[in-house]
Amino acid sequence: MTQGLPSAILLSTVPLSLLPKTLSLTALSESQVNATRRRAIYQASSYYDTGTILDEHGDPFDLGPTLSPLWAYVAQVRRDVADRADVIASFTVEVLDGPVGSVAWSMTPAVSVLLDTDEPLVWDFDVVNNDDPAFPSTWRATVWRGPVSVIQDVTRS
Repeated sequence: MTQGLPSAILLSTVPLSLLPKTLSLTALSESQVNATRRRAIYQASSYYDTGTILDEHGDPFDLGPTLSPLWAYVAQVRRDVADRADVIASFTVEVLDGPVGSVAWSMTPAVSVLLDTDEPLVWDFDVVNNDDPAFPSTWRATVWRGPVSVIQDVTRS
């Protein structure tokens, strides 16, 4: 692990007999933001962050042929957990380097302007099975999550 980055957090264990290894994803955020620290997003500004999804041994999880395009990566902001609140904003997610588990999530100013600075918000990043027959059809894992602070923008053009 790179010095200065937080320890990976074990988030789920899903043993699947059809896979060569047990799928127990952990996550490491390269910006050093994890579930114990508040994520800050400037309202009406661009937002970008990256991270690495790790397997149960702490090695990069290959997002290549196994997880793409049969899998989706979803990151959302809500006022509360999914069963109690509607989506306020969604991040755009992209796989940067599939074989090393590297992903990015971002938000445009047109999306971040929707975030309210006066109420507490939460976010998470999920890996979701769309149509991979090697996994249960309902399989989903949250690899990052936590509170969000929204900071009002000061500068206008």
